[in-house]
Amino acid sequence: MDGGNDSGISRQHRRPVVALHRPQTVDAKTGVGTVRYPRLEPKDADCAAKLKKRTLTNLYNERPAWLDLSHKKLDAAVATAYGWPADLTDEAILEKLLSLNLERATEEAKSAKQPQKLKAQREKLEHEII
Repeated sequence: MDGGNDSGISRQHRRPVVALHRPQTVDAKTGVGTVRYPRLEPKDADCAAKLKKRTLTNLYNERPAWLDLSHKKLDAAVATAYGWPADLTDEAILEKLLSLNLERATEEAKSAKQPQKLKAQREKLEHEII
């Protein structure tokens, strides 16, 4: 196996498709670019079958220790960001989120009733006008 890789596909069974940099295609007209990321390509049919089983659903069903730990750390960080204790039950979290949602909905409803001031816009430059 591939030391530490729980994918079930060893290095010898996959063909690396890796560049030293991420190739980028930029549309000359719009200036918008797309980045192409490397992907795994199976070496043979056996490897293709193993690679096909590598889905997020299967990963979450297996729930490896590293994924579980990552979720626990993320949950604790989110609780800290909201100013809540990290050991809340799912039910308590849902109650708090519903309460926040209702507060914000009330605030939005109040602000929707008040006439909105139009923001002053800066003058457009010649190259910005279509």
